[in-house]
Amino acid sequence: MSAPEFVGEERIRLVETLLGRFREVRRGGGSRLCLLASPTGWGKTRVVQEVYGQLARMHAYDYWPAILGQGDGSWLESRKRIFPPPFEAPAGVPIPFLWLGLSCDRDQMGQELAALQYAERQFEAHVGPLAELLASKGDRWKSRLGAVGAVAGLFGLPDPVNLALTWHGVATAGWDVLTGEWRALRQRRAGFESRSVDTYGHEGQSEAAKELAANLSRISGDDLPIVIVVDDAHWADPGTVAFVDRLLASSGRVLVLATGWPDRLALQVDEAGSFGAALGAWMGKGCADRFDLDQLPTEAVESLILARAPRTGASVVRALVERADGNPNHLQGLLSLRLVQRSLEGGAFQLSPPDLEGLPAGDREIYQRIWRELPDPVRDVLALSTVQGRQFNPDWIPIAGELLRLTDVERGLGESRSPWGWIRSVDRALDAFVESGLFETARDECRTAYRPQELEAARGALVRWVGEVRNRPEWPDLSAQARQAALEAHVGAAEDGLAPIDAAALMVLRELAELLWELRAYRASAGALEKLEAWTAVDPAWTDQNIWARYNRATVLSAVGDSEGAVACARALLQDLLDSTDAPDPNVPNVRAALGRFLGEAGRTEEALSQFDEAIRGHRGGDGVDDSPVRRARRSRAKALLDLGRLHEGIEELRALLTEIPDPGGADAPESRTIRALLAEGLAETGRWAESIDEYRALVGERTGAFGPDDPSTLFTRSDLARNLLGAGRFDEALAELRDVVPRLEGVLGADDPPVLACRNDLAACLREAGRLEEAIAEDTRLLADRTRVFGPDHHATLRTRNNLASALGAAGEYARSIEELESLLADRTRLSGSDHPLTLTVRGNLASALAEAGRLDEAAVQMELLLDDRSRVLGSDHPLTILARENLSVTYSWLGRLEESAALLERALADSDRVLGPSHPDTLKLRMYRAIHRYGSGEVTESLEELEGILADAIEAVGPDHPTTRNIRSERDLVRQGLMKGGGTA
Repeated sequence: MSAPEFVGEERIRLVETLLGRFREVRRGGGSRLCLLASPTGWGKTRVVQEVYGQLARMHAYDYWPAILGQGDGSWLESRKRIFPPPFEAPAGVPIPFLWLGLSCDRDQMGQELAALQYAERQFEAHVGPLAELLASKGDRWKSRLGAVGAVAGLFGLPDPVNLALTWHGVATAGWDVLTGEWRALRQRRAGFESRSVDTYGHEGQSEAAKELAANLSRISGDDLPIVIVVDDAHWADPGTVAFVDRLLASSGRVLVLATGWPDRLALQVDEAGSFGAALGAWMGKGCADRFDLDQLPTEAVESLILARAPRTGASVVRALVERADGNPNHLQGLLSLRLVQRSLEGGAFQLSPPDLEGLPAGDREIYQRIWRELPDPVRDVLALSTVQGRQFNPDWIPIAGELLRLTDVERGLGESRSPWGWIRSVDRALDAFVESGLFETARDECRTAYRPQELEAARGALVRWVGEVRNRPEWPDLSAQARQAALEAHVGAAEDGLAPIDAAALMVLRELAELLWELRAYRASAGALEKLEAWTAVDPAWTDQNIWARYNRATVLSAVGDSEGAVACARALLQDLLDSTDAPDPNVPNVRAALGRFLGEAGRTEEALSQFDEAIRGHRGGDGVDDSPVRRARRSRAKALLDLGRLHEGIEELRALLTEIPDPGGADAPESRTIRALLAEGLAETGRWAESIDEYRALVGERTGAFGPDDPSTLFTRSDLARNLLGAGRFDEALAELRDVVPRLEGVLGADDPPVLACRNDLAACLREAGRLEEAIAEDTRLLADRTRVFGPDHHATLRTRNNLASALGAAGEYARSIEELESLLADRTRLSGSDHPLTLTVRGNLASALAEAGRLDEAAVQMELLLDDRSRVLGSDHPLTILARENLSVTYSWLGRLEESAALLERALADSDRVLGPSHPDTLKLRMYRAIHRYGSGEVTESLEELEGILADAIEAVGPDHPTTRNIRSERDLVRQGLMKGGGTA
């Protein structure tokens, strides 16, 4: 059945509008998104197909083998067709535009699928035509042709030379550019296959999407505009959203046509990383349009019926119109039914009233009726496919078909794709049902088509097949999505009791959890680990697997910012290990050390110290001779001491550890470098910036020599160096370092890698401290959007960025916005971490300071009094943050004129800072400056000036003449000196 006529005045005008947008984009008006919104079946995709048809008819030959929307069989085959099968364009004829279609969808578990995978084979078919077109442009082609090679590398395609050797007229230099970019990109991404385009459906996998978008934008031009279709965008995965976002931010000539359900898009407004949430931002920037479609009017539905059977009687037309209910998809389903087709005689549908009364209504009933009309081999294959799931590997179908003595399985598999159009290929090893309604229909029919014992046998064959294919050399080369689908099929069979939960099933589930972790689908990985924990809890022989699952689930929870969940999981595991045996379990010290880390992340540092102490004792009491577990636990304990503000103890422990490493310059150099980096961090906390910077510079040199300048460990150390340069007030050096490090790290790890985002956070902090507030606010705003998308709104990193953005706003004088954001952040911090978490207390401190800066001094003083009490109780009276709270309250009291209270607090804070941080620490110097200013306010002008001169000399010696603290002291000294000159001496 061919595609329906294109009818409806509204839709005809819409196509003209979209063609106008295409012409604007082609002329260089900037990339643009046009969203078509309506409920399912109202003809959004048909509008897109008509746009293609109009564009294709403008040129000398059909761009694709057939116009989109046309099919030889079921209307289902063409209904959702937004891209064709691979084709061979005629050589020597320039392609008029590049068209790529992306179908967004979910699997049976509700997880978004990787839409960008659909672009791989489409692009592969274009490599030769693109090379011929661009190589004919002379010097203009080099950058664009290089981008073709880069896209080929992103898709993991074979060497582009081998893709298009049949193409002529491409200069050797052209191939050199094409393949050079391809090889360079493949080399840059070596070892990071989890970020290739076959992993887009998972959290954080958006950097390759952005890279793909950037290169497609480079390829585009007035001679080659690009159209990207995103069908069912309401199910778009984060990678596809990032892809579109980068396209719209580019200066390329790209038109994005998207379709989506209005109700689902509306629910996504506050859903981080969703298409609906991004749509509002795009429309706000003026680079997106939204067009809402109505149901087809009665006269349009009538015209569709009469186009098929022009002599149909009025009563039958009215009945069909009523059944269709303005939904062209329903109408096409009705007209495709055998009952209706057989009634066609003399140009009329000859349907009796009982026939009309028996017609189905709605997608589900229509699909069930069509199912009964499918050929037996097609029904056999479709029903059998549902045993594996919404997505399935077609290689397994003939194996199971032979087991069930099915005939014509290959025919059924082929016809399921075309002409009946129930399934489509995702990649070379994965098929998927076109729509959830089709899958549900086939699944329901599967339960009646096969007896339980047959289904059990089919599941058994599936399990055996998964086991075999996992051991084949080509298994690692399958897309992550294909591997995931196969592993989930085995797990599902075991979960349903159709396959044994045995050692093989455990290993499959474990591999699935690891794969999901690699894809950064952390929540899904935690779910797989929780299932593994349940499966292994029933058999003592699986104890080791149970411990592995529980330990790693705690690690996954920590990775997503659920510190308390990680603590609970690790604590329960520890208790079970302690209860399960009389002898010390060798896993206990490791679990204690992990629990200590999670407690530290949760802000419960004193508890963390006790767990590290126990872990150290446990490791020392073991039978092994390896001291490295003891040193690791001691290293974590030293880090906890630094976090507690017990800086000198932490530094002493780290120095002691350095002396105990067997060969710090040889095989144990990595351990030595880790300890030295922590030591440098501790030195910085005590204000010994010069020593810390020297240590980091030495580490950068060593790591560059050992691993190269672009190794992540080298770049991370440079980031640490920049953070210390920032602390020392050497802003220009810090900025230069970070501006070089961030793009290098993005090129190696991808922009969404957590350490890369942390480096961007350092860059924003550097801009903020350097007083470049407009740039800092812009960077923090971008970082907040990225961290929200990658980690979610409740992750610690996301909340820290909100805090930093609020601080930058306050520093820029936008007090109302800063206070509003901090109040909202405080509510979220308290909800997620509790009122006593150190990070919650930090937000409270920042909010109190913002209130003071805004002139709301009475409120600020009350908040600071409460904060000082709580920090003393939670962190201890000697913690640097507690000392800071005293300092801030003292300053606020002085602004309120409560000078005696201010002076008393200041003396206490100064004594504590001198004892805890040392006399040369910037915080101590700052407190000495405040005391001198107090003396000036009390009339002791000369004494104040003398004291400030001494403090300034100490600051220059301790932290240098250009440190912010030094500059601040010098400024106050100059003000007092001016007052002395005017006043003539002591009052």
